[in-house]
Amino acid sequence: MIQFHLIKEKQTAPEWSGKYSFLISLSGRTALITQKTEWLLREKDIFMVPPFQYFLLSKVEGCCLVYQIDFGKLPSYIVKDIQNVKCNSVQESNKERYEKLAVSIMRSLTEQRGEKPLISSMKWVYIILEELMKYFLLEKKEKVTGNSRMKEIMDYIAEHYKEDLTLTRLPSHFYVSNSYISKMFREEVGVNFLGYLNEIRLMHAAGQLLDRSKTIEQIAEEYGFKNVRAFSTKFKDYYHMLPSE
Repeated sequence: MIQFHLIKEKQTAPEWSGKYSFLISLSGRTALITQKTEWLLREKDIFMVPPFQYFLLSKVEGCCLVYQIDFGKLPSYIVKDIQNVKCNSVQESNKERYEKLAVSIMRSLTEQRGEKPLISSMKWVYIILEELMKYFLLEKKEKVTGNSRMKEIMDYIAEHYKEDLTLTRLPSHFYVSNSYISKMFREEVGVNFLGYLNEIRLMHAAGQLLDRSKTIEQIAEEYGFKNVRAFSTKFKDYYHMLPSE
């Protein structure tokens, strides 16, 4: 459930995983590129990348630890709020809580070398989850929570994203116009309806690529894409690599 590796030079390709990735600059400075932004990690900075979100370390002047932890194997009621965790010390001046998290991570790595690494791993998964919930859980102030109709629409998409959803079909369910739904997505989510739907589909489909028993064609069809070419094109636009990679 816990994996880690050190990076001491520029990555040649983006990295992504089904686990939560914590990037910790152990020494020097590291230039981190996520999907929309470039960050500069200085010594002791910590940056959390959610599952199936790519990252690229373009410059490493020192050493960066990539610490990956799988919360997905825990009961869903335990980890239901993990999506509302934000862990990015680059944006904060007071970094005391990040120092506590870094200590826990480094202690967990030390115990991985013991006689019972699996038991140790499970223990630290719960310890780190508890720290994230205690110190890094955001208050739910997202714009969409203030709009009950938008929340209903997003919940509907979460349940039906595999189906042939279109902007023209949603109004009949929610008694609003196409233009109103389109406007809500632009103003409250920052992306249009189709872009949001494709992001949801891609993140779920990316997890299925880890299942070697399924072909890319099967995954594309199962997750609402017209064909494997459309899936591959959107996947590369979003993750900067092909599904086959």
